[in-house]
Parts: sequence; structure tokens; C-alpha cells
Amino acid sequence: MDKYILIFLCTSLLFSCTKNEGCTDPVANNFDVNASLDDGSCDYNNYNINLHFTQSIESNPLIKDSLTYLNHSNINYSVQTLRYIISEIKLHKEDGTSKLIDSVQFINIADESTKKVTISDVTDLEYTSISFTVGLNDSYNVTNLFLNESFFPSFTWPEMLGGGYHYMQLEGEFQADLANGNPSFYNTHTGPTSGADFSFNKTFPIELYVINNQTDIYIDMEITNWYKNPELINYSSDGIMGNSSLQSKLKENGENDVFSVYSSE
Repeated sequence: MDKYILIFLCTSLLFSCTKNEGCTDPVANNFDVNASLDDGSCDYNNYNINLHFTQSIESNPLIKDSLTYLNHSNINYSVQTLRYIISEIKLHKEDGTSKLIDSVQFINIADESTKKVTISDVTDLEYTSISFTVGLNDSYNVTNLFLNESFFPSFTWPEMLGGGYHYMQLEGEFQADLANGNPSFYNTHTGPTSGADFSFNKTFPIELYVINNQTDIYIDMEITNWYKNPELINYSSDGIMGNSSLQSKLKENGENDVFSVYSSE
């Protein structure tokens, strides 16, 4: 009898010391709640995040070179050139962790390749908000920092006005009376006038929808709102590059309702 008890005790001791092997990573598809020793078998879904940069006027997609849009003063205008920088694009989770998905993106409406970025092999999509900077903040906006980027040197900001880089170049025509006269040219160039930081940050809640292991996020610019709400701004042909007051007003309008974010279902 004692022999059987001894065998039983030894067997029990052996099994109690054995660790269950399996996948111990909670974000993996095959996470094993009973596993205490990771055996390298964890399996993950890899997702692609497609980040789209869109532009609209009165909630409709921008039509380039169309002198049919009306501003707050009922003056017709067109958009011929639109180039801008969005930086430090991050996705955030409720637990406070975040993922940088694009550090500096230069968007040029004349170049479709700049209007979409794909981030591959993302292992989870438990994100609830997205944030980004419009332009470049002080730590990034340093002359010659982006020598290898496509926007160098055409997007550099004059050294006499503080150096660094533009945030945006928005240009086109405007005309109060389409039946009479030739249109005037406007250009709205934003950047670090006199070395001041006129960049700004935006954060939006977001719900990501996955189709075939891909999710699409859209960052839209409502162009008309650069010139209104809360500050009414008229078109100018001088580029406003040296006008700190207008730079500040454009920043305020931009912070208010120029940008929106959504994810397609």
C-alpha cells in the first residue's frame, strides 16, 4: 500500500511542477489563458492602415482650378496649388499607449502619391483616437533638417523670417465680378513667421473598421474654413508670410474646424 501512495505522490509532484506551454501573449489570436510558458506559437493578424489625406470645399471634394467657389464675402475663388505638412500622426489607446504611424507627411494635391500612406504589419487595432500636428512644431521646424524629403528646398521658410519650413502653401485666383475684369492671384503661406510656432495639434476620437485586414482613415481639410470661423480673413496676394497677426488668425481658424477625421466602414 505504501508503495502505491509513494507512486501517487511522485506522479502528483511531477505534474504540479510541469508548466503548460502555449501562447502567452494576450493580443495573439491563439492566446492560451492556461499557458505559463511561451512556446513561440503565437499567431497574429497583420493589418494594413491606409491613411488618406483629402481636401474639400463645403463638404464636397475639391475640384482644382475651378473659379466657382464662393468665400464668406461672396467672392469667387479657385484653388490652383495646395501643399501642406502633417506631422507626428499617432494612434492612441485608452490605456494611454500610442503608436506613431507617420512622422512627417508632405501632401501635394498635384501628386496623388502624396495623398495616401499605408502602414503595414500592424498587429492590433485597439485604438480609440488619433492625433497629429498641422505643420511642424519647434523641435522639427529646423532649417536643413529635412534635406532628403521631397519638399526640400521648395518648402523652406526664409531665414529672414525665422527659417525652417512652410506649413502650407495655398494659392489660386479670386474675383468679385466674374463678368468683368481679370481675376487676382492670392497665396496663403503659413509658417514660423519671426521664429514663432504657429503649428497646432488636433486630436479626434476614432473607431476603426476592418475589411480584409485593412482599415482606412481619412484626414480631411475643409479649405473654406481657413478664412472664417472665428476670424474672417480676406485673400491676399502678398503671401502673408511676414504677417504674424494673420498667421495667428489662420492658426485659430485651423484649430477650430478646418480638419476632420473619419474611418470608412
